[in-house]
Amino acid sequence: MQSNDFVTPENVLADVLELVADTDLRKGLSQGWYISQIQSAIERLALDTYFSVETGDFKMPCATLQDKMPSNCFNIREMYLWTGDCCSPQSSVIVHYKRLYNNKPGGAGYTALRKDGNGQESSDPFYQPWLQGFSLYNGDRNLHYANIQNGLIMFSSNCASFPNYRIVYNSLGGEFGTEPIIPRMLRDVVIDFVVERVYRAFTARQPRLYRVLQQDAFERLFNRQVGTWWEAMRRVATMDSWMKDSYAQYQNRGNW
Repeated sequence: MQSNDFVTPENVLADVLELVADTDLRKGLSQGWYISQIQSAIERLALDTYFSVETGDFKMPCATLQDKMPSNCFNIREMYLWTGDCCSPQSSVIVHYKRLYNNKPGGAGYTALRKDGNGQESSDPFYQPWLQGFSLYNGDRNLHYANIQNGLIMFSSNCASFPNYRIVYNSLGGEFGTEPIIPRMLRDVVIDFVVERVYRAFTARQPRLYRVLQQDAFERLFNRQVGTWWEAMRRVATMDSWMKDSYAQYQNRGNW
């Protein structure tokens, strides 16, 4: 399911305050705390459903062949090298994932389970260079790859021939501290998430008064049959056929 319709945190906040009878903000929770819980809801939904997808263009770090992942990124889906004007690719190539590739600390040399045929061949009797003496890709220079370790993207040496790279990635729904972006189809689950958090906070102060309300809110959110959290998971999972085809093509990439 795709949507380009969004609601503001103020819309969600207005509904939440009515549901918990705190429209005057006199129960000890600030407006900033409420907004923080809305942000938390979006982050958890992003992690569980992968609903938020962003594209970023960056300069290739030719000197080190290493760059940090964007701060709002938790899962890279696609990566490309490209040439052209700013944010306007003219020619591009795919960057493949290479398992166990590591060019720390400076990018000049590297270690990997399988080495390129560039004078760095492995002497291990079991892990010989892949297809040594025969390249399906017309030489190593046409195979561009990278790996990620502790949030650091590490590129193969031939990536330096491109001035820019692009990554398509899942994000947490916005930079920390910024106003969260809420897709309209996720409005109900965000409201229920924040209401449950509010009653949890109230229960810590007055258990007898709010425990039942907190349990009801939790059930409304996480009940496997009718909970809005699982309904949101199903909605996000209902993807357009075009997107399914694209994912299938990408997931069938070579075993680099």
